[in-house]
Amino acid sequence: MIRLVTVIVLVGLLAVTAALSMLGIQSDARKSTLNSIASTMHITSEIVHTKAIVNSLTEACYIYQDETTLRAFIEGIYICNGYPTAHIDNVKRAFNISDDLEVNNRMKDGGRIAYVSFKKVTYISDEENKLVTVTPKCYVSYQDAKRANGPEIYDVTVELEDC
Repeated sequence: MIRLVTVIVLVGLLAVTAALSMLGIQSDARKSTLNSIASTMHITSEIVHTKAIVNSLTEACYIYQDETTLRAFIEGIYICNGYPTAHIDNVKRAFNISDDLEVNNRMKDGGRIAYVSFKKVTYISDEENKLVTVTPKCYVSYQDAKRANGPEIYDVTVELEDC
């Protein structure tokens, strides 16, 4: 009887250890995915910039205003100052972002910033059975290259605090 109880306790401890280990694996996978996206952004931006130099398009910007505005692009990727723009559709296309991820934009002085993150997580709160949507600090941001009041080159930032 004592052996049986000992075996059950040991198996329970192993199960708890394995469960905690699995939770850490998901966090590591998210961090790895975002780091991979950041690397892709760097590599693709440099390749596009090289092609922009060859085609003399380093001073042009794709602007979404009207049909008469200059439309600067390389192989279907809209560019500004030789680098990909941070518009949602362009970020998805240029950096091959999966539909499983969320991409959104925010304007900031001197340019547009795209944020690539995992879909929002929805929790059911115990208080009054309310749904709570949480977006953790777990994303990659890409700021496009602007010359007026902003960076002359793109900027990629990775935030992994709450992955």
